[in-house]
Amino acid sequence: MLTWIILTVFIKRAVQAKEIFGKHYRLLPPNEVLRRLNRELVEQALSESPFITMVYALLNFRDGTLQFARAGHPHPLYVPRGGEPGFLQVHGSLLGVFETEFTVQSQQLRPGDRLLLYSDGIDEARFDGREPGAESLLACATRHRELPLQEWVDRLTQDLLGQAGQPDDLTFLAVEMSATPG
Repeated sequence: MLTWIILTVFIKRAVQAKEIFGKHYRLLPPNEVLRRLNRELVEQALSESPFITMVYALLNFRDGTLQFARAGHPHPLYVPRGGEPGFLQVHGSLLGVFETEFTVQSQQLRPGDRLLLYSDGIDEARFDGREPGAESLLACATRHRELPLQEWVDRLTQDLLGQAGQPDDLTFLAVEMSATPG
């Protein structure tokens, strides 16, 4: 347990989101953040190969531009206001295993569009008799997409966890683009 706590602290400190030059700074693109973090983890040469996944995203709330990269983490779920929901597919290896590059992908979020990031605990979740995991998540998110954001997340949690409970942790982070900039 202590090893995981130390590793979590290390990762938190190793994630560098920006470079500072005097009074100016530059936000690093998501693929560069993951590449640098991965390099730091590989250099640690940990005796136990930890299973580390992550999605790193930047959202420009003014124009709705989302840039993200993933490192072995489940694919983000994009739920457009109109149109079919789907997973944002972008390749990305686990962190800390070997030197690699990460791909950055962009998605334009328009008013009413939603993005759902979630942990791998979803792999055990079932909904409406479907296969556990992504298939169940997609069906549940689609069925309840008209609910206000917080109610939508609450309903996803309720329907996917059900009465049986969840053997693994499950975390949701949902974002909805508002009609009003900022």
